[in-house]
Formats: sequence, C-alpha cells, structure tokens
Amino acid sequence: MLDTWVIILISLAYVGLLFLIAYYGDNQKKPLHGRLSQPVIYSLSLAVYCTSWTFYGSVSRAASGWEFLSIYLGPILLFTFGWGLIYKIILIAKQENLTTIADFIASRYGKSRGLAIFITIMATLGILPYIALQLKAVSQSFDIMVSGGSGVHLGSTNTALLVAVFMAAFAILFGTRQIDTSEHHQGMVLAIAFESLVKLVAFVAVGLFVVFGLFEGIGDLTQHIEDSGLRQQLAEFNPLRINFLTETLLAFLAMLCLPRQFQVGIVENTNPGDLHTARWLFPLYLVIFCIFMLPIAAAGSYLFSGQDVASDTFVLMVPLSQGAHSLATLAYIGGLSAATGMVIVATVSISTMICNEIVMPVIFHLSPLEADHDKNIGRLLLRVRRVVIVAMLLAAYGYFLLIGDSNSLVSLGLTAFVAVAQFAPSMIGGIFWREGNRYGALAGLGLGFAVWLYTLMVPNLSGLGIDTLRLVENGLFGISWLRPTAMFGLNDLDPITHATILSLSLNVAAFVWVSRLTQARVQDRIQADHFVDLRLSNAIPATDSDFENACFADLQTLCERFLGHKRSREAFHHFARQSGQTLNPNDPIDQALAAYAERMLAGVIGASSARIILASSLQGTEMHLGDVVSIVDEASKVFKFNRSMLQSTIEHIDQGISVVDNDMRLVVWNHRYQEMFNFPEGLINIGRPIIDVIRHNAINGDYGDGDLEQQISQRLHTLENGLTHTHLRYRADGAVFEVRGNAMPGGGYVNTYMDITAHKDIESKLKESNETLEQRVTDRTKALVVANDQLSNAKVLADQANHSKTRFLAAASHDLMQPLNAARLFSSSLSQQYPEGELAATLAHLDDSLGAAEELITTLIEISKLDAGTLSPKFSHFSIDRVTQKLATELNLLCQQKGIQFDYVPCHQVVYSDQQHLRRILQNFLTNALRYTPQGKVLLGCRRRAGQLEIQVWDTGIGIAPQKQREVFEEFKRLDHPATQHVQGLGLGLAIADRTAKLLNHQLTLQSWQGKGSQFGITVPFGDTRKVVAQAKPIGQQAGTSNLTGLKVMCIDNEAPILLGMEKLLGGWGCQVITATNVAQALKQLVAADVEPDVILADYHLDQGQTGSAAIARIRQVYQREIAAICITADRTEEVASAVAETGALLLNKPLKPAALRASLSRLKPR
Repeated sequence: MLDTWVIILISLAYVGLLFLIAYYGDNQKKPLHGRLSQPVIYSLSLAVYCTSWTFYGSVSRAASGWEFLSIYLGPILLFTFGWGLIYKIILIAKQENLTTIADFIASRYGKSRGLAIFITIMATLGILPYIALQLKAVSQSFDIMVSGGSGVHLGSTNTALLVAVFMAAFAILFGTRQIDTSEHHQGMVLAIAFESLVKLVAFVAVGLFVVFGLFEGIGDLTQHIEDSGLRQQLAEFNPLRINFLTETLLAFLAMLCLPRQFQVGIVENTNPGDLHTARWLFPLYLVIFCIFMLPIAAAGSYLFSGQDVASDTFVLMVPLSQGAHSLATLAYIGGLSAATGMVIVATVSISTMICNEIVMPVIFHLSPLEADHDKNIGRLLLRVRRVVIVAMLLAAYGYFLLIGDSNSLVSLGLTAFVAVAQFAPSMIGGIFWREGNRYGALAGLGLGFAVWLYTLMVPNLSGLGIDTLRLVENGLFGISWLRPTAMFGLNDLDPITHATILSLSLNVAAFVWVSRLTQARVQDRIQADHFVDLRLSNAIPATDSDFENACFADLQTLCERFLGHKRSREAFHHFARQSGQTLNPNDPIDQALAAYAERMLAGVIGASSARIILASSLQGTEMHLGDVVSIVDEASKVFKFNRSMLQSTIEHIDQGISVVDNDMRLVVWNHRYQEMFNFPEGLINIGRPIIDVIRHNAINGDYGDGDLEQQISQRLHTLENGLTHTHLRYRADGAVFEVRGNAMPGGGYVNTYMDITAHKDIESKLKESNETLEQRVTDRTKALVVANDQLSNAKVLADQANHSKTRFLAAASHDLMQPLNAARLFSSSLSQQYPEGELAATLAHLDDSLGAAEELITTLIEISKLDAGTLSPKFSHFSIDRVTQKLATELNLLCQQKGIQFDYVPCHQVVYSDQQHLRRILQNFLTNALRYTPQGKVLLGCRRRAGQLEIQVWDTGIGIAPQKQREVFEEFKRLDHPATQHVQGLGLGLAIADRTAKLLNHQLTLQSWQGKGSQFGITVPFGDTRKVVAQAKPIGQQAGTSNLTGLKVMCIDNEAPILLGMEKLLGGWGCQVITATNVAQALKQLVAADVEPDVILADYHLDQGQTGSAAIARIRQVYQREIAAICITADRTEEVASAVAETGALLLNKPLKPAALRASLSRLKPR
C-alpha cells in the first residue's frame, strides 16, 4: 500500500514529463530526423491502439484461453497483408488535404455536409464509452495502488475527474495550437510514441517478473499452466469460432476507422514511406504484448484463486501481492500511459470533426456576412475546438459515473469497436467501388448505426437507471424476433458478435442497394475518380463552370479571413511558381486555382465546409453546374451574396459608378456618384429612368451650351446602342470629370466618372513650367558648377589641414615623450627614496599626472598614425586565446582592486587578424567596461557567427542611451553620468578602436541597455589551423628574482636629463650604472671602469643618425657575446619594432614605466 500523495505526485510528474516532451517536439524548427528515426516514431505512435483495455482487460481474457488474441490478430493481419490499403488512404488524404475520418468519407461522396455531420455524431457517441473506459481504468488502478489491493476505494470519481482535467489540458495545449488541422502535431505525436514505449516496458517488466521471479522460469510456468487446467482450455480453443473471427474483423476495421487511429496513422503521417517500417515494427510491438499475456494471467489465477480479485487488475495486483511496489508503480505508469494516449488523440480528432463538420457550418449558415467584418475566424476555430475537447471529457466523465462497475473494460472497448466499424463499408467501398454514392453511404451508415444503438446500447441502459428489461426480453412491440439481443432469431451469439454481424450486414446491403438504385451526382462521380483512380493532381477536372463574378483578389481576401494574410500570400505565391502563372488581382479564377484554394480551406474548416464557403462566396447565378454541385434552392442566396459583394466593392471605389439595365432604368450606383453630382433627394433610386437623370444634368449645364433636347437625345442614343465612349466633362463649378461608358454583356450600360480636376490643374502648371524650363536649367547648371568648384576647393583645404594636423600631432607627441620620460624616471627615483610621508603622497599624485599625460600623448600618436595611413596591419593565423588570455589576466587583477566580478570564457578558435591591433581594440573595450561599471561584473568571451568569430565584452554598467551610441566612437566624446564623474579618460579609446577595426576590415558591434549594461564586440574571420605559427618564447623569459643588486647596466641616450634620471632610478635598485650619450663614449666608459655589462639599455634614436640597435650590436661585437639588451624608444612604428626584434633585444616604449623596466631587468639578469 502506497500513500495517496505519493501516487498523485508520481502521476503529476509523469504527466509533466509528457508536457515537456510534447513541448520539445513542438518547438523543433526541423523534424526530428537525424536525432530520432521518424519511421520509428510513427510506428510507436500507432501503438495508441493499445489502450488500458490492452494493458488490463486483455489479461483478463487471457485467463480463459486464446480469445484475447483476436484484438491483436486483426491489426497484425492488416499491416502484414493489407498495408497497401492504408498506403492508398494516406495518399488520398494528402491529395485532398483531409483531416478527419468524417472529412475523408464526406469528401469521397461529393463533400456532403449532411454525411459529414452524421459521421461526426456516430463517432462521438461511439467513442464516449471508450473514453469512459480509460477514465475507469485509471481510477481503478489508482484505487489499487493506494489501497494496496485491499479493495478499499478511496475516491475513484475524484481521481477520474482529475485525470480528465489533465488530459483536457494536454489535448488543448498540444492538439489545438495551430489553425490548420492538416499540419502535423509533432509534439503530441512524440509524446504518444514515448507513452507507447513506457507501457511496453512496464508490461514486459511485469511479465519477466512473473516468469523468472514468481515462477522458476518457463518450465515451471508451463507446468503450472498444465496443473491449473489452463492448458486444456488452450488446447480446446477453436480459432474458427464465430465470435473469435468477428472480434478479429472488428480489430482489423478498428485500425482504419477509429478516429484516433485515423489521426495518428493517416493525418499525422509525414511520409507515406514510413509505412514500410510500421508494417513490421507495429506487429512486432503487438506480438511482444501477446507473449506476456498468458504468464501474467496464469500468475493472477494462481495467486488469487478463490479471492474476489477482478482479473482486469492482475497486472497491478501480482507485483503488489509480492511486495514489488516499484514494479507495481511502473505498471501503474504503463496503464496511465495507455489511457492518456488514447484519450488525448481521440479528443483532438473528435473535436476537429465537431468543429469542422457541425459548429462552423452552422455559424457560416446563420451569419455568412458577419464573418467578413473584422472577425478573427482563426481564433474562433481554436476556441470552438478547445471547448469541444473539454465537453467531450466531461461527457465521458459523466458516462463513467453512470456505468460505475457494471461493465468490464473489454465489453466497453468492443462496444466502441462495433460503432466505428460502421464506417468501413462506406470508407473501403468508396476507394474501390466507383458506383457508391452519397445516398448509399447515408443509408448504410444510418442503418448500421441504428442497429448498433438498438442491439448494444439499449440493453446497457438498464445499468444507467433506465428500465429496458421488458424490451430486451419481449422485443420491440412485443415481437420476439426484434429482441435487441436476438434479432431475426439469432439466439446463439454473444452480444458483440450478434451486433457486429447484423449491423455490418445491413450496412453493406443498404450501401450497395441504395447506391445502385439512386443516381450519383456530378460531384460524386468527380470525387469517385479522385479516390478510386488516385490521380495525384492539384487540379479538379475542367467543367463548364467558372467564377465569372469573382476575381483572384476576392479569392485571396476570402482565404485571408481563415488562414491569415501572410500564409495566404505565401500559399498563392507557391501555386503561381508551381503552375507557371502570374496572379494579378483582377484575373479570373480558373478551376485549378479554385481547387487549390478549396484544399487550403479544407485544412482549416473541413472539406464540406470549404466547399460551402467557396460556393457561396465566389459563384454567381450565371454559373453552370460542374464539379461544384449547385443546389437550386440556394440560387437566390448566392445571388444576394454576390449582389452584396458587388455593392460593397463599388462603394470602396474612388470613382462614381452608375449602371442601367436593358430598359434604361437605373439599377446600381455608389455613394461617390451621388456625391460628385450633388443630386437632389429622391432623384436617384432603383428603377428611375435614366432619361430623368440626363435631363437633370442638362438643365444644370453639365453638357455645355446647345439645344437641351438634342443633348438628351444624343446621350440616350449612346446608352441604347451600347456605344463605347470616353470624354471630359467640364462643369460650371470648375470641376473636370473623365467619363467612360461601356455596354454590359447581356444588356445594360455602365458609366464611370473620375474627378480629374486636380490632375488638370497640375497639367496646366506643368505646361506653364515647361515654357521657362530651358532658362531655369541653364541658370541652375551655372549655380551647380560654382558650388561644385567651391566644394572642391574646400575639400582640398580640409585635406591639407588634416594632414598638417596629423604631422603636427606626430611630431609634437614624439618630442613630448623625451622630457616626459625623464620626468617619469625622476619621479620614480624620488618615490624610492621617500616611500612614506607627505612627500610620498605628493609624488604619487605627480606619478598619476605623468601617467595621464603619457596616456594622452600615446593616444594622440596612435590617432595620428591612423589618420596618416602609415599603419599597415600584419595579418596572421593565430589562436584567439593568445590575445584574450593575457588581457583576462591583466583585467582580473584590476577588477579585484575595484571590487567587481570578472568572468572569462576561454576560446581556442584560430582567427585571421593582426594580433597587436586586435589586442589594442579589446583592451579599449575592457578598459571602458571597467571604468563605466561601478558595481556588478565584466565578461570576456567569444561567439561563432557563420564562419566568423565575434569577440564580446559584456558589462553591467551604466549603459548608453540609444541616441548616444553613435557618438561614443567620436574623438573626445565621453558619457556624462553622475555615477562615473570621477572616471578619468580622454574619450579617445573607442575612436581608436573604430578606426583600427576599419583598418583591419573588421566589424564592430554595440548593444546597450541604459541602466543595465553594454556589450561591445568585434567580428574576426576564422583562420587556418595549419598556418598557425608557434609562439616564440622571448629571450630571458625565465622567471627570476626582482633583486637587481650588483647588476651592471650600460645606459645609452642622447638626452643628458634622461641619463641622470636613469642613473638615479637604477642606482636606487642597487644596479651599477654606466652612462653614455653614444656608442663610442660607452665603450670608453666601459674600458675605463673595467666593466663588462650584464645588460645594455639603449635609446633607439641617438645623435648623428645612430640607432640603439646598432649600438647594441657594436658592444656585443666588442665583447664577442650576446649581451642582454633593452631598446627604449618613443617611436612606435613597425620599422623600429622590426629593427629591434632583429637584434633579439626587448622593446620598451617611452615614457618608460619603472615597473616594466624593473620586470624586464629581472628577467634579463644573469643567473
């Protein structure tokens, strides 16, 4: 016995898992091919056939012998030998865009609305007991799990209601998400396939437990069957018994006719080729179930012999009785899967049938025009389907409450099978027998369904509180051979066999007999060709009918009301490409286009409703009978509809329109016509002789000067003789109308009036303007030449000014570096001498100021180089982490000092760019992120973007307003924000990043949310891993101590203040310093001091054209060894960097940072 809350929690968790699976399936942009085999999913979804009847009820029948096999033998035979029938049905459904079995049968018989409604009612009444069966099974299994099989019921009705609610929610969420029911419910099918796997695993697990846990293997099980007498029952089984054959036939037909099987097997089929897998995999699934039926039944009979335990419950009771609660829970979940799968698919299918075949046709019939006025019909369809699902499950719940325990699972299932089997004659006969028609189908279905109600449902009414005992015992009107359980003297048959034989026999007979006696309609014969011959064509046969009263624009507008604007346009564009046509709004509608539109609408509102809507919307009274069946008594309605549509159309035209008939009487006009001529009240009405209107216009002077009667006679003559005319009418009020007149086919005349007063005014002004055009063109050309010369001169001056500015900045920046470098050295030397006290604080401020000046000058140098175009990038293939790893290490320390979080996502993608310039851009991004993030975090990472890598820097800082996002890339532009007023900076970093990115031909990206943060990025192309050059390790890169005591340093610089500052700084570090202004003096000083230097520290630009790299090479030549060297320079060009690199010396830029110098000397110090 398990706690109630545990079972409820397990049930909810499982239903939640189904929701997740369905949600995952629905949100896949592509089908599940490649990850899951679609044919396997399709095959497993067919196993929705195995309901709680299979899971629980068939075990009960297995306790009596082989009778249980009939329910599985039928589908196995169908998929083994009759799979071609299923294949043909799938092809027909795809061709005709059919969504339910009611649609399928009604479409075959002329798209009969009445037939579709009748089938829907039959299916609904037939399936309700089956759904109630599932609710009963779930409630029964829940009670068993909670009570531990003690027989104590703990609120099964509440359990059933809860299950019904969750099933309704699932069906609504994943079965009614789109309008078009011909679109596939991928998520629902995936969930059903998963449920099929679960119930199979659960059933097999119980079977294996019985064979190898309860019994000692197959031999022991066989011996037990022998001892219990079940072996004798199995041996005495006769497969040719009438009831066994009847149930096999019912199962065979149920695989085709059950609404849920039609849904998963036909509608949800995405590829007819999947049937080749299903024809062996689905029978194998059923065979596995059958294998373990007898062992479980034998175990139940053995364990509960003489006890009041229903055989329907053996699957749960066997493991519970042995203390295997986990296995019993698994079996409970399997039974829950079997029930929920059936209910969900069945309610989705039935709701679609009720909506398409009953509700929507009634809505369109009662208010055909109201639906045209701004109503979202798509939402209405979905709401109707969802309401129907809820109503179906509530009705099934009510039926469950009524039947209680009066019916077994098997009897309820077989009752539903007999009901849906009535569809088989019309369905199968319709795709093979051309002579079958609507009247025969209605007669067969009606008679078969009536027999089903009388022979199976009426006897069960007594269990629902209705006294039918007298009718069952005595027969209708007291006639014994009309007894529901023994009609026509069939006394020796069980109720299911009796009802099946009688209903199907009368059904087939009525179908064939009435079809032969009645004349098939034209549309019946057309659809018979489609279904029997299966011509996979997008067009219906050409007939004499056309759509004279409608054009393509009308058809498109109609489809947009149901499918939406976007989808309708896409569908018609697809049709135009496939057919090679150009669809213009005023083009007439041909048969192929009409058939295509009908199939589209059929996916939304059903085949029969689609035909009604097309017929009532697009066909006028002049249309002849053809492939669309016109009903005579609807002619007046169609005429009224077309008249309303015509009136609505002309009212929206900007032209005035008047139409007269053969008798020269006014019949049609629009409001614009009255507005243009300002007719007096009462003059314009239906039947008014047009001569009255002409006389009124003549009196008002609309026809100009002349004899009044002659003007009237002339215009009346034009109308009576149908003469085409076009002329301009100048009215006394200054208005100008263009009048066009044309005779109408079949008599009558139409005039259109267009107000072209504004057009004439423009024309007059243009004529006047053209007279002075030549002179104005000449004057304008001269002005343009002068303006162009001025612009050219201004551009030249601007370019010269820009080059001058660039040269000035470059020279000034270089010259400023020298004294700034000396000042930095003196400042550092003083800081070493006075590490504490008030002077130390002053020196710190001085060092900060020098740092700011250094940043300004460095930035100016960089901008001057970019403006001058002297930088040439050096592209190479390298791993991006060479750049990002170092930057991340540096920024991590700075973030720790500021108290904000820094995250770095490593990336090893090879890119193609300039490492130095790319590093500079990213360094600017990171510096800005650190500056403008008062608190929060900074993130550095990469994303792949279609063959490129986007390196991104995210922050949670102040953000940038949308109107400011372009300005931040301009020089000296900074964000003004109270939280960052203390932030130092020049506003040049992003300007440099932008120009450098353009130099590298890389794209910068910026996204920012004010108050939340920003994201800067740069997109870099992928590189070639084969061309990556291993990173060389610099000389002296080995880690060393920072103690420089005794290090002999030769300093060479042409500036005496710098030498003095360097001597004080290095001396403070314990170094032995020798200074010189050139290489000759350096060699003399070394000889005089009798010192061989450990490190050479040389400025690159010396006097008289000498260079530091040459000085280093000379000293090394003298001492005949590779003395470690550092070259210092304010020149940041590529040429200097290359020259220094050739000597193997380290390169440091001015102004020199003491920390960088000390670190370099530490690495170069001899060990």
